[in-house]
Amino acid sequence: MAAPTAVAGRNRADARAEAMARLRQRVRLPLVAVPAGGLVGILGSYLYWTLSPVRVEGVPLTGRLADYGIGGVRTWSLLLALAVLVYGALVLRARSRNATQGEALARLGIGLAVLPVVWALTLVMFLDVEVGRLGPGPWVTAAGGLLAWLGARGLLAAEPAPAAEPWARRSMLVDLAVVVVAELVAFGVFLLGIEIDDPGEFLGFFIALTAIAATLSTIGVFKGLAGPFARNEGVAIALLAVLLLLFPFTQEGNTFWIQVTAQAGLFVLAALGLNIVVGSAGLLDLGYVAFFGIGAYVAALTGNALLTNVNFHLPFLLVVFIVAPVVAAIFGVLLGAPTLRLRGDYLAIVTLGFGEIVRITLNNLDPITRGPNGISSIPDPVVGGWSMGEGFTVAGFEISGNSVYFYLLLALIALTLATIYRLNDSRIGRAWVAVREDEVAAAAMGINTTIIKLLAFGAGAWFAGMAGAVNAHLLTQVSPDSYTFPFSVLILAMVVLGGLGNPPGVVLGAIILTFLPEKLREFSDIRFLVFGFALILIMRFRPEGLLPSARRRRELHATGETAAAESQQLFDVRSGT
Repeated sequence: MAAPTAVAGRNRADARAEAMARLRQRVRLPLVAVPAGGLVGILGSYLYWTLSPVRVEGVPLTGRLADYGIGGVRTWSLLLALAVLVYGALVLRARSRNATQGEALARLGIGLAVLPVVWALTLVMFLDVEVGRLGPGPWVTAAGGLLAWLGARGLLAAEPAPAAEPWARRSMLVDLAVVVVAELVAFGVFLLGIEIDDPGEFLGFFIALTAIAATLSTIGVFKGLAGPFARNEGVAIALLAVLLLLFPFTQEGNTFWIQVTAQAGLFVLAALGLNIVVGSAGLLDLGYVAFFGIGAYVAALTGNALLTNVNFHLPFLLVVFIVAPVVAAIFGVLLGAPTLRLRGDYLAIVTLGFGEIVRITLNNLDPITRGPNGISSIPDPVVGGWSMGEGFTVAGFEISGNSVYFYLLLALIALTLATIYRLNDSRIGRAWVAVREDEVAAAAMGINTTIIKLLAFGAGAWFAGMAGAVNAHLLTQVSPDSYTFPFSVLILAMVVLGGLGNPPGVVLGAIILTFLPEKLREFSDIRFLVFGFALILIMRFRPEGLLPSARRRRELHATGETAAAESQQLFDVRSGT
Protein backbone atom coordinates (compact mmCIF):
# COMPACT_ATOMS: atom_id res chain seq x y z
CA MET A 1 0.00 0.00 0.00
CA ALA A 2 2.91 2.34 0.66
CA ALA A 3 4.10 2.40 -2.96
CA PRO A 4 0.72 3.33 -4.54
CA THR A 5 0.23 6.00 -1.88
CA ALA A 6 3.64 7.49 -2.65
CA VAL A 7 2.91 7.45 -6.38
CA ALA A 8 -0.44 9.13 -5.83
CA GLY A 9 1.24 11.79 -3.67
CA ARG A 10 3.80 12.49 -6.38
CA ASN A 11 1.04 12.73 -8.98
CA ARG A 12 -0.85 15.26 -6.88
CA ALA A 13 2.33 17.27 -6.36
CA ASP A 14 3.05 17.24 -10.11
CA ALA A 15 -0.52 18.35 -10.82
CA ARG A 16 -0.20 21.25 -8.36
CA ALA A 17 3.12 22.26 -9.89
CA GLU A 18 1.62 22.26 -13.39
CA ALA A 19 -1.34 24.32 -12.20
CA MET A 20 0.98 26.87 -10.60
CA ALA A 21 3.06 26.99 -13.80
CA ARG A 22 -0.06 27.70 -15.87
CA LEU A 23 -1.10 30.40 -13.40
CA ARG A 24 2.31 32.05 -13.62
CA GLN A 25 2.08 32.00 -17.39
CA ARG A 26 -1.26 33.83 -17.28
CA VAL A 27 -0.09 36.45 -14.74
CA ARG A 28 1.75 38.75 -17.14
CA LEU A 29 1.20 41.85 -19.26
CA PRO A 30 2.46 43.07 -22.65
CA LEU A 31 6.03 44.32 -22.74
CA VAL A 32 4.86 47.92 -23.08
CA ALA A 33 3.88 47.69 -19.40
CA VAL A 34 7.57 47.84 -18.44
CA PRO A 35 8.28 51.44 -19.53
CA ALA A 36 4.78 52.35 -18.35
CA GLY A 37 5.71 50.99 -14.94
CA GLY A 38 8.85 53.12 -15.03
CA LEU A 39 6.74 56.24 -15.67
CA VAL A 40 4.44 55.33 -12.77
CA GLY A 41 7.50 54.83 -10.56
CA ILE A 42 8.82 58.27 -11.51
CA LEU A 43 5.46 59.79 -10.61
CA GLY A 44 5.46 57.96 -7.26
CA SER A 45 8.99 59.17 -6.53
CA TYR A 46 7.87 62.79 -7.03
CA LEU A 47 4.76 62.53 -4.84
CA TYR A 48 4.92 63.08 -1.07
CA TRP A 49 5.70 59.96 1.00
CA THR A 50 4.50 61.25 4.40
CA LEU A 51 1.62 63.54 5.29
CA SER A 52 3.69 65.47 7.82
CA PRO A 53 7.38 65.66 8.81
CA VAL A 54 8.25 62.51 10.74
CA ARG A 55 10.95 62.06 13.35
CA VAL A 56 10.80 58.83 15.33
CA GLU A 57 12.98 58.24 18.38
CA GLY A 58 15.72 60.47 17.05
CA VAL A 59 15.69 58.79 13.63
CA PRO A 60 15.38 61.53 10.99
CA LEU A 61 13.63 60.99 7.67
CA THR A 62 15.60 63.22 5.34
CA GLY A 63 14.52 64.58 1.99
CA ARG A 64 11.43 66.60 2.99
CA LEU A 65 9.20 63.61 2.34
CA ALA A 66 6.06 65.57 3.23
CA ASP A 67 6.46 67.73 0.09
CA TYR A 68 6.46 67.08 -3.62
CA GLY A 69 9.95 66.67 -5.04
CA ILE A 70 12.99 64.43 -4.92
CA GLY A 71 15.19 63.68 -1.92
CA GLY A 72 15.97 61.12 0.73
CA VAL A 73 14.74 57.62 -0.04
CA ARG A 74 12.87 58.94 -3.09
CA THR A 75 16.21 59.53 -4.81
CA TRP A 76 16.83 55.80 -5.03
CA SER A 77 13.30 54.90 -6.09
CA LEU A 78 13.64 57.51 -8.86
CA LEU A 79 16.94 55.95 -9.94
CA LEU A 80 15.31 52.52 -10.23
CA ALA A 81 12.26 53.95 -12.02
CA LEU A 82 14.52 55.66 -14.58
CA ALA A 83 16.43 52.41 -15.10
CA VAL A 84 13.15 50.55 -15.69
CA LEU A 85 11.94 53.21 -18.13
CA VAL A 86 15.17 53.45 -20.16
CA TYR A 87 16.02 49.76 -20.31
CA GLY A 88 12.39 48.79 -20.89
CA ALA A 89 12.14 51.23 -23.82
CA LEU A 90 15.40 49.87 -25.31
CA VAL A 91 14.15 46.28 -25.09
CA LEU A 92 10.77 47.30 -26.51
CA ARG A 93 12.45 48.87 -29.55
CA ALA A 94 14.85 45.95 -30.09
CA ARG A 95 14.20 43.71 -33.07
CA SER A 96 15.01 40.52 -31.18
CA ARG A 97 14.36 39.84 -27.53
CA ASN A 98 15.42 37.07 -25.17
CA ALA A 99 14.70 35.69 -21.73
CA THR A 100 17.84 37.28 -20.27
CA GLN A 101 16.44 40.74 -20.99
CA GLY A 102 13.16 39.71 -19.38
CA GLU A 103 14.98 38.49 -16.28
CA ALA A 104 16.93 41.75 -16.02
CA LEU A 105 13.75 43.83 -16.36
CA ALA A 106 12.00 41.63 -13.80
CA ARG A 107 14.78 42.25 -11.27
CA LEU A 108 14.55 45.99 -11.79
CA GLY A 109 10.78 45.83 -11.37
CA ILE A 110 11.07 43.79 -8.19
CA GLY A 111 13.57 46.28 -6.78
CA LEU A 112 11.29 49.20 -7.61
CA ALA A 113 8.34 47.46 -5.92
CA VAL A 114 10.23 46.22 -2.85
CA LEU A 115 12.02 49.49 -2.02
CA PRO A 116 8.97 51.57 -0.96
CA VAL A 117 7.22 48.58 0.63
CA VAL A 118 10.21 47.78 2.86
CA TRP A 119 10.58 51.44 3.77
CA ALA A 120 6.89 51.73 4.67
CA LEU A 121 6.80 48.47 6.63
CA THR A 122 9.86 49.53 8.60
CA LEU A 123 8.19 52.76 9.66
CA VAL A 124 4.82 51.18 10.43
CA MET A 125 5.84 47.93 12.11
CA PHE A 126 9.02 48.89 13.94
CA LEU A 127 9.02 52.66 14.39
CA ASP A 128 5.34 53.02 15.38
CA VAL A 129 4.44 55.34 12.53
CA GLU A 130 0.73 55.17 11.75
CA VAL A 131 -0.25 54.02 8.29
CA GLY A 132 -2.40 57.13 7.96
CA ARG A 133 0.73 59.30 8.13
CA LEU A 134 2.13 57.75 4.95
CA GLY A 135 1.44 59.55 1.69
CA PRO A 136 0.57 58.06 -1.73
CA GLY A 137 4.16 58.13 -2.99
CA PRO A 138 5.37 54.72 -1.78
CA TRP A 139 2.22 52.92 -2.93
CA VAL A 140 2.27 54.49 -6.40
CA THR A 141 5.98 53.64 -6.72
CA ALA A 142 5.34 50.03 -5.67
CA ALA A 143 2.51 49.81 -8.22
CA GLY A 144 4.92 50.94 -10.92
CA GLY A 145 7.40 48.23 -9.95
CA LEU A 146 4.66 45.59 -9.98
CA LEU A 147 3.52 46.77 -13.40
CA ALA A 148 7.06 46.54 -14.77
CA TRP A 149 7.52 43.05 -13.30
CA LEU A 150 4.31 41.78 -14.87
CA GLY A 151 5.36 43.20 -18.23
CA ALA A 152 8.82 41.63 -18.00
CA ARG A 153 7.35 38.18 -17.31
CA GLY A 154 6.23 37.88 -20.93
CA LEU A 155 9.87 37.61 -22.03
CA LEU A 156 10.82 34.85 -19.61
CA ALA A 157 9.48 32.19 -21.98
CA ALA A 158 11.69 33.42 -24.84
CA GLU A 159 15.01 31.87 -25.82
CA PRO A 160 17.83 32.74 -23.43
CA ALA A 161 20.66 34.92 -24.65
CA PRO A 162 24.06 33.36 -25.34
CA ALA A 163 26.27 33.02 -22.27
CA ALA A 164 28.13 36.22 -21.47
CA GLU A 165 31.84 36.31 -22.29
CA PRO A 166 34.64 38.59 -21.05
CA TRP A 167 34.95 41.65 -23.24
CA ALA A 168 37.56 41.35 -25.97
CA ARG A 169 40.38 43.85 -26.18
CA ARG A 170 39.67 46.85 -28.38
CA SER A 171 42.74 48.82 -27.41
CA MET A 172 44.96 49.15 -24.38
CA LEU A 173 43.61 52.64 -23.73
CA VAL A 174 39.99 51.44 -23.71
CA ASP A 175 40.88 48.57 -21.38
CA LEU A 176 42.61 50.93 -18.94
CA ALA A 177 39.70 53.38 -19.10
CA VAL A 178 37.22 50.60 -18.29
CA VAL A 179 39.27 49.48 -15.28
CA VAL A 180 39.74 53.01 -13.94
CA VAL A 181 36.09 54.00 -14.38
CA ALA A 182 34.81 50.76 -12.80
CA GLU A 183 37.00 51.14 -9.71
CA LEU A 184 36.22 54.84 -9.31
CA VAL A 185 32.49 54.14 -9.56
CA ALA A 186 32.73 51.35 -6.97
CA PHE A 187 34.75 53.58 -4.64
CA GLY A 188 32.27 56.44 -5.10
CA VAL A 189 29.31 54.17 -4.32
CA PHE A 190 31.08 53.00 -1.15
CA LEU A 191 31.71 56.57 0.01
CA LEU A 192 28.13 57.53 -0.83
CA GLY A 193 26.78 54.67 1.27
CA ILE A 194 28.90 55.76 4.23
CA GLU A 195 27.69 59.36 4.03
CA ILE A 196 23.97 58.45 4.22
CA ASP A 197 22.94 59.06 7.83
CA ASP A 198 19.21 58.45 7.46
CA PRO A 199 18.75 54.69 8.03
CA GLY A 200 15.49 54.72 6.07
CA GLU A 201 17.24 56.28 3.11
CA PHE A 202 20.08 53.77 3.49
CA LEU A 203 17.58 50.92 3.18
CA GLY A 204 16.42 52.43 -0.11
CA PHE A 205 20.01 52.89 -1.24
CA PHE A 206 20.89 49.29 -0.39
CA ILE A 207 17.83 47.84 -2.15
CA ALA A 208 18.45 49.99 -5.24
CA LEU A 209 22.11 49.01 -5.30
CA THR A 210 21.22 45.32 -4.97
CA ALA A 211 18.65 45.49 -7.77
CA ILE A 212 21.01 47.33 -10.14
CA ALA A 213 23.90 44.97 -9.35
CA ALA A 214 21.66 41.93 -9.96
CA THR A 215 20.55 43.43 -13.28
CA LEU A 216 24.10 44.15 -14.41
CA SER A 217 25.08 40.60 -13.45
CA THR A 218 22.13 39.20 -15.45
CA ILE A 219 23.00 41.03 -18.67
CA GLY A 220 26.67 40.02 -18.36
CA VAL A 221 28.34 43.32 -17.47
CA PHE A 222 30.33 41.87 -14.57
CA LYS A 223 31.37 38.90 -16.71
CA GLY A 224 32.46 41.31 -19.42
CA LEU A 225 34.50 43.40 -16.97
CA ALA A 226 36.52 40.29 -16.12
CA GLY A 227 38.29 40.64 -19.47
CA PRO A 228 39.79 44.14 -19.02
CA PHE A 229 40.58 43.45 -15.36
CA ALA A 230 42.38 40.19 -16.20
CA ARG A 231 44.44 41.88 -18.91
CA ASN A 232 45.34 44.81 -16.64
CA GLU A 233 45.57 43.06 -13.30
CA GLY A 234 48.61 45.03 -12.13
CA VAL A 235 46.99 48.39 -12.89
CA ALA A 236 43.75 47.32 -11.18
CA ILE A 237 45.58 46.28 -8.01
CA ALA A 238 47.71 49.44 -7.98
CA LEU A 239 44.68 51.70 -8.42
CA LEU A 240 42.77 49.83 -5.71
CA ALA A 241 45.73 50.27 -3.34
CA VAL A 242 45.84 54.01 -4.06
CA LEU A 243 42.10 54.41 -3.43
CA LEU A 244 42.34 52.51 -0.16
CA LEU A 245 45.29 54.62 0.98
CA LEU A 246 43.30 57.77 0.21
CA PHE A 247 40.20 56.60 2.08
CA PRO A 248 41.10 58.20 5.47
CA PHE A 249 41.57 61.56 3.74
CA THR A 250 37.97 61.44 2.48
CA GLN A 251 36.52 61.41 6.00
CA GLU A 252 37.55 64.96 6.95
CA GLY A 253 38.42 64.22 10.57
CA ASN A 254 35.49 61.82 11.14
CA THR A 255 37.33 58.81 12.51
CA PHE A 256 34.25 56.66 13.24
CA TRP A 257 34.01 55.11 9.79
CA ILE A 258 37.78 54.74 9.67
CA GLN A 259 37.52 52.65 12.85
CA VAL A 260 34.65 50.64 11.35
CA THR A 261 36.75 50.04 8.24
CA ALA A 262 39.63 48.90 10.43
CA GLN A 263 37.22 46.53 12.17
CA ALA A 264 36.17 45.26 8.75
CA GLY A 265 39.85 44.60 8.05
CA LEU A 266 40.02 42.41 11.15
CA PHE A 267 37.03 40.42 9.95
CA VAL A 268 38.62 40.12 6.51
CA LEU A 269 41.74 38.56 8.06
CA ALA A 270 39.68 36.15 10.17
CA ALA A 271 37.40 35.23 7.25
CA LEU A 272 40.35 34.56 4.96
CA GLY A 273 41.72 32.16 7.55
CA LEU A 274 38.38 30.37 7.93
CA ASN A 275 38.12 30.15 4.16
CA ILE A 276 41.18 27.91 4.17
CA VAL A 277 39.47 25.50 6.57
CA VAL A 278 35.94 25.61 5.14
CA GLY A 279 36.36 26.76 1.56
CA SER A 280 39.61 25.07 0.55
CA ALA A 281 39.71 21.94 2.72
CA GLY A 282 35.95 21.52 3.22
CA LEU A 283 36.16 21.18 7.03
CA LEU A 284 33.22 22.82 8.80
CA ASP A 285 34.63 24.70 11.81
CA LEU A 286 32.09 26.29 14.19
CA GLY A 287 34.62 27.03 16.92
CA TYR A 288 36.83 29.33 14.88
CA VAL A 289 36.30 32.21 17.31
CA ALA A 290 38.51 30.35 19.80
CA PHE A 291 41.63 31.04 17.75
CA PHE A 292 40.68 34.70 17.38
CA GLY A 293 40.29 34.91 21.16
CA ILE A 294 43.57 33.11 21.80
CA GLY A 295 45.43 35.59 19.61
CA ALA A 296 43.72 38.50 21.37
CA TYR A 297 44.61 37.22 24.84
CA VAL A 298 48.21 36.54 23.84
CA ALA A 299 48.51 40.14 22.64
CA ALA A 300 46.83 41.45 25.81
CA LEU A 301 49.07 39.43 28.12
CA THR A 302 52.24 40.51 26.33
CA GLY A 303 51.15 44.05 25.45
CA ASN A 304 52.04 45.76 28.73
CA ALA A 305 48.40 46.18 29.79
CA LEU A 306 48.01 47.94 33.13
CA LEU A 307 45.46 45.52 34.62
CA THR A 308 46.99 42.20 33.61
CA ASN A 309 48.38 39.75 36.13
CA VAL A 310 51.29 38.86 33.84
CA ASN A 311 54.19 41.32 33.76
CA PHE A 312 55.73 40.13 30.52
CA HIS A 313 56.21 42.37 27.50
CA LEU A 314 57.13 41.53 23.91
CA PRO A 315 57.49 43.87 20.92
CA PHE A 316 54.22 44.40 19.09
CA LEU A 317 55.44 43.30 15.66
CA LEU A 318 56.89 40.12 17.14
CA VAL A 319 53.54 39.33 18.78
CA VAL A 320 51.46 40.05 15.65
CA PHE A 321 53.62 38.21 13.14
CA ILE A 322 54.97 35.31 15.21
CA VAL A 323 53.88 34.80 18.82
CA ALA A 324 50.08 35.13 18.58
CA PRO A 325 49.79 33.28 15.23
CA VAL A 326 52.06 30.46 16.40
CA VAL A 327 50.16 29.95 19.66
CA ALA A 328 46.83 29.99 17.81
CA ALA A 329 48.17 27.58 15.17
CA ILE A 330 49.33 25.17 17.89
CA PHE A 331 45.81 25.13 19.32
CA GLY A 332 44.47 24.70 15.78
CA VAL A 333 46.55 21.55 15.35
CA LEU A 334 45.45 20.33 18.79
CA LEU A 335 41.85 20.77 17.68
CA GLY A 336 42.44 19.05 14.36
CA ALA A 337 44.24 15.99 15.76
CA PRO A 338 41.25 14.37 17.52
CA THR A 339 38.84 15.22 14.67
CA LEU A 340 40.66 13.58 11.78
CA ARG A 341 38.07 10.80 11.43
CA LEU A 342 35.08 13.15 11.72
CA ARG A 343 33.21 14.79 8.86
CA GLY A 344 30.20 17.01 8.30
CA ASP A 345 27.87 17.53 11.25
CA TYR A 346 30.02 15.55 13.68
CA LEU A 347 33.05 17.71 12.92
CA ALA A 348 30.94 20.84 13.35
CA ILE A 349 29.73 19.68 16.79
CA VAL A 350 33.27 18.92 17.99
CA THR A 351 34.65 22.28 16.82
CA LEU A 352 31.69 24.03 18.44
CA GLY A 353 32.56 22.28 21.69
CA PHE A 354 36.20 23.34 21.37
CA GLY A 355 35.16 26.98 21.02
CA GLU A 356 33.06 26.76 24.17
CA ILE A 357 35.90 25.04 26.06
CA VAL A 358 38.27 27.90 25.21
CA ARG A 359 35.72 30.54 26.23
CA ILE A 360 34.95 28.83 29.55
CA THR A 361 38.66 28.35 30.23
CA LEU A 362 39.35 32.03 29.63
CA ASN A 363 36.43 32.85 31.90
CA ASN A 364 37.73 30.71 34.78
CA LEU A 365 41.49 31.18 34.51
CA ASP A 366 41.48 34.18 36.85
CA PRO A 367 45.19 34.19 37.78
CA ILE A 368 46.13 34.80 34.16
CA THR A 369 43.09 36.13 32.25
CA ARG A 370 41.33 37.98 35.12
CA GLY A 371 38.25 35.88 34.50
CA PRO A 372 34.95 37.51 33.46
CA ASN A 373 36.42 40.99 33.93
CA GLY A 374 38.86 40.43 31.11
CA ILE A 375 41.91 42.59 30.50
CA SER A 376 41.39 46.29 29.87
CA SER A 377 43.58 49.36 29.41
CA ILE A 378 45.61 47.67 26.72
CA PRO A 379 47.91 50.43 25.44
CA ASP A 380 48.52 51.30 21.81
CA PRO A 381 51.46 49.42 20.31
CA VAL A 382 54.82 51.15 20.41
CA VAL A 383 57.16 50.66 17.47
CA GLY A 384 60.61 52.25 17.70
CA GLY A 385 59.49 54.61 20.44
CA TRP A 386 56.45 55.82 18.47
CA SER A 387 52.94 55.00 19.71
CA MET A 388 50.54 54.01 16.94
CA GLY A 389 47.64 55.66 18.74
CA GLU A 390 49.25 59.11 18.40
CA GLY A 391 49.10 59.09 14.63
CA PHE A 392 51.35 61.30 12.53
CA THR A 393 51.28 64.17 10.07
CA VAL A 394 52.02 63.94 6.34
CA ALA A 395 52.21 67.09 4.18
CA GLY A 396 49.99 68.95 6.61
CA PHE A 397 47.41 66.14 6.84
CA GLU A 398 46.70 64.59 10.23
CA ILE A 399 46.71 60.78 10.23
CA SER A 400 44.76 59.61 13.28
CA GLY A 401 45.47 56.53 15.33
CA ASN A 402 42.49 54.74 13.77
CA SER A 403 43.97 55.48 10.34
CA VAL A 404 47.25 53.92 11.45
CA TYR A 405 45.43 50.74 12.42
CA PHE A 406 43.62 50.89 9.07
CA TYR A 407 46.92 51.06 7.18
CA LEU A 408 48.39 48.28 9.32
CA LEU A 409 45.45 46.03 8.50
CA LEU A 410 45.74 46.87 4.80
CA ALA A 411 49.33 45.64 4.92
CA LEU A 412 48.34 42.47 6.81
CA ILE A 413 45.50 41.75 4.36
CA ALA A 414 47.82 42.22 1.39
CA LEU A 415 50.36 39.86 2.96
CA THR A 416 47.62 37.34 3.80
CA LEU A 417 46.17 37.38 0.28
CA ALA A 418 49.62 36.92 -1.27
CA THR A 419 50.27 33.98 1.06
CA ILE A 420 46.89 32.37 0.40
CA TYR A 421 47.24 32.64 -3.38
CA ARG A 422 50.67 31.02 -3.19
CA LEU A 423 49.25 28.28 -0.98
CA ASN A 424 46.33 27.67 -3.34
CA ASP A 425 48.72 27.23 -6.27
CA SER A 426 51.01 24.92 -4.32
CA ARG A 427 50.77 21.16 -3.78
CA ILE A 428 49.26 21.83 -0.36
CA GLY A 429 46.46 23.94 -1.81
CA ARG A 430 45.67 21.36 -4.47
CA ALA A 431 45.67 18.67 -1.80
CA TRP A 432 43.16 20.70 0.24
CA VAL A 433 40.85 20.86 -2.76
CA ALA A 434 41.25 17.12 -3.35
CA VAL A 435 40.34 16.34 0.26
CA ARG A 436 37.31 18.62 0.02
CA GLU A 437 36.05 16.99 -3.17
CA ASP A 438 36.58 13.36 -2.14
CA GLU A 439 38.76 12.36 0.79
CA VAL A 440 38.77 8.66 -0.16
CA ALA A 441 39.93 9.38 -3.68
CA ALA A 442 42.56 11.82 -2.36
CA ALA A 443 43.95 9.17 -0.02
CA ALA A 444 43.97 6.64 -2.86
CA MET A 445 46.07 9.06 -4.93
CA GLY A 446 48.73 9.15 -2.21
CA ILE A 447 47.77 12.32 -0.36
CA ASN A 448 48.47 12.17 3.36
CA THR A 449 45.06 13.40 4.47
CA THR A 450 46.11 13.53 8.13
CA ILE A 451 48.86 16.06 7.52
CA ILE A 452 46.77 18.02 5.02
CA LYS A 453 43.87 18.43 7.47
CA LEU A 454 46.19 19.48 10.28
CA LEU A 455 47.82 22.03 8.00
CA ALA A 456 44.40 23.44 7.13
CA PHE A 457 43.44 23.83 10.79
CA GLY A 458 46.83 25.30 11.64
CA ALA A 459 46.88 27.76 8.72
CA GLY A 460 43.34 28.97 9.45
CA ALA A 461 44.15 29.44 13.15
CA TRP A 462 47.36 31.30 12.22
CA PHE A 463 45.50 34.13 10.48
CA ALA A 464 42.81 34.20 13.18
CA GLY A 465 45.50 34.63 15.83
CA MET A 466 47.05 37.48 13.85
CA ALA A 467 43.67 39.23 13.55
CA GLY A 468 42.94 38.70 17.26
CA ALA A 469 46.25 40.26 18.26
CA VAL A 470 45.49 43.47 16.36
CA ASN A 471 41.91 43.46 17.65
CA ALA A 472 43.08 43.48 21.27
CA HIS A 473 45.01 46.73 20.74
CA LEU A 474 42.35 48.32 18.54
CA LEU A 475 39.58 47.82 21.13
CA THR A 476 41.99 48.20 24.12
CA GLN A 477 40.29 45.34 25.98
CA VAL A 478 39.50 41.65 25.80
CA SER A 479 36.97 39.54 27.68
CA PRO A 480 35.57 35.99 27.32
CA ASP A 481 32.11 37.34 26.40
CA SER A 482 33.55 38.78 23.20
CA TYR A 483 34.40 35.36 21.75
CA THR A 484 31.14 33.43 21.70
CA PHE A 485 29.51 31.12 19.20
CA PRO A 486 27.64 33.90 17.29
CA PHE A 487 31.03 35.38 16.45
CA SER A 488 32.01 32.14 14.67
CA VAL A 489 28.67 32.10 12.84
CA LEU A 490 29.22 35.68 11.69
CA ILE A 491 32.63 34.90 10.22
CA LEU A 492 31.25 31.76 8.57
CA ALA A 493 28.42 33.84 7.09
CA MET A 494 31.02 36.21 5.63
CA VAL A 495 32.77 33.31 3.91
CA VAL A 496 29.56 31.76 2.58
CA LEU A 497 28.04 35.08 1.51
CA GLY A 498 31.16 36.21 -0.32
CA GLY A 499 31.86 32.87 -1.98
CA LEU A 500 33.44 29.72 -0.58
CA GLY A 501 36.98 29.17 -1.80
CA ASN A 502 37.35 32.58 -3.47
CA PRO A 503 39.46 35.11 -1.48
CA PRO A 504 38.09 38.27 -3.22
CA GLY A 505 34.55 37.05 -2.49
CA VAL A 506 35.43 36.46 1.15
CA VAL A 507 36.80 40.01 1.39
CA LEU A 508 33.57 41.39 -0.09
CA GLY A 509 31.41 39.31 2.27
CA ALA A 510 33.37 40.51 5.32
CA ILE A 511 33.03 44.16 4.27
CA ILE A 512 29.28 43.90 3.67
CA LEU A 513 28.53 42.08 6.93
CA THR A 514 30.59 44.62 8.88
CA PHE A 515 29.10 47.77 7.41
CA LEU A 516 25.47 46.68 7.03
CA PRO A 517 24.75 46.25 10.78
CA GLU A 518 26.54 49.55 11.50
CA LYS A 519 24.45 51.46 8.97
CA LEU A 520 21.29 50.00 10.54
CA ARG A 521 22.37 50.75 14.10
CA GLU A 522 19.62 53.38 14.45
CA PHE A 523 17.12 50.54 14.11
CA SER A 524 18.55 48.85 17.18
CA ASP A 525 15.55 46.55 17.63
CA ILE A 526 15.24 45.35 14.06
CA ARG A 527 18.64 45.74 12.44
CA PHE A 528 19.53 42.08 12.86
CA LEU A 529 16.09 41.14 11.54
CA VAL A 530 16.77 43.15 8.37
CA PHE A 531 20.30 41.79 8.32
CA GLY A 532 19.08 38.17 8.57
CA PHE A 533 16.33 38.70 6.01
CA ALA A 534 18.87 40.05 3.53
CA LEU A 535 21.07 36.98 4.09
CA ILE A 536 18.12 34.65 3.49
CA LEU A 537 17.30 36.36 0.19
CA ILE A 538 20.90 36.22 -0.98
CA MET A 539 21.26 32.56 -0.09
CA ARG A 540 17.96 31.79 -1.81
CA PHE A 541 18.71 33.51 -5.07
CA ARG A 542 22.51 33.26 -5.14
CA PRO A 543 23.56 30.27 -3.02
CA GLU A 544 27.09 30.19 -4.47
CA GLY A 545 27.84 33.61 -2.96
CA LEU A 546 28.37 37.06 -4.40
CA LEU A 547 31.78 36.29 -5.94
CA PRO A 548 31.98 32.50 -6.08
CA SER A 549 34.87 30.46 -7.29
CA ALA A 550 34.51 29.00 -10.78
CA ARG A 551 34.32 25.47 -9.37
CA ARG A 552 31.50 26.27 -6.95
CA ARG A 553 29.55 28.15 -9.62
CA ARG A 554 29.70 25.09 -11.87
CA GLU A 555 28.62 22.80 -9.02
CA LEU A 556 25.53 24.82 -8.12
CA HIS A 557 24.46 25.69 -11.65
CA ALA A 558 25.21 22.46 -13.46
CA THR A 559 22.49 21.19 -15.77
CA GLY A 560 20.89 17.81 -15.19
CA GLU A 561 22.97 16.17 -17.92
CA THR A 562 26.21 17.64 -16.59
CA ALA A 563 25.45 16.59 -13.02
CA ALA A 564 24.53 13.09 -14.17
CA ALA A 565 27.76 12.78 -16.16
CA GLU A 566 29.87 13.92 -13.18
CA SER A 567 28.05 11.51 -10.87
CA GLN A 568 28.68 8.66 -13.32
CA GLN A 569 32.37 9.53 -13.53
CA LEU A 570 32.61 9.53 -9.72
CA PHE A 571 30.83 6.16 -9.58
CA ASP A 572 33.25 4.75 -12.16
CA VAL A 573 36.24 5.92 -10.09
CA ARG A 574 34.91 4.47 -6.85
CA SER A 575 33.90 1.15 -8.41
CA GLY A 576 37.24 0.80 -10.15
CA THR A 577 35.79 0.56 -13.68
